[in-house]
Amino acid sequence: MSQLVSYALGTFIALFTITNPVGAVPIFYSLTANASKHQRLGQAKKVALNASSIIAFFFVTGQAILDFWGISLGVLQIAGGLLIARTAWTFGETNQYQTVTNTPEPNQAKDIALIPL
Repeated sequence: MSQLVSYALGTFIALFTITNPVGAVPIFYSLTANASKHQRLGQAKKVALNASSIIAFFFVTGQAILDFWGISLGVLQIAGGLLIARTAWTFGETNQYQTVTNTPEPNQAKDIALIPL
C-alpha cells in the first residue's frame, strides 16, 4: 500500500509541475479579461477537459508512439532538457520587452480552450 501511495504522490508531483496550474492562472485571466464570469468558467472547464484528454492520450499511447519512431525515453528526456535550456537561454539573451494587448470586443470572447497554457 505504501508503494501505491509513493507512486501516486510521485505522479501527482510530476503532473503538477508539467501542467503548472499556478503559473497558468495569470495567463488564463489575461486571455479571458473581457469575458463574463460564466464564459470564463466555461473556458476553464474546456481547458481542463482538453488538458486531461491530452495527458490521458499520451499516457495510453506514448510508449507505442516512441517505439514506432524508434525513440528511447532517455533520448526524449535529453531532447526535452535541451529544448528547455535553449528557451531559457533565449529568454536570458533578449533585452526587448514587448507588451501584447489583447482587447477583443466585450461580447466577442475568443475560445482559448486549445491554447497551450
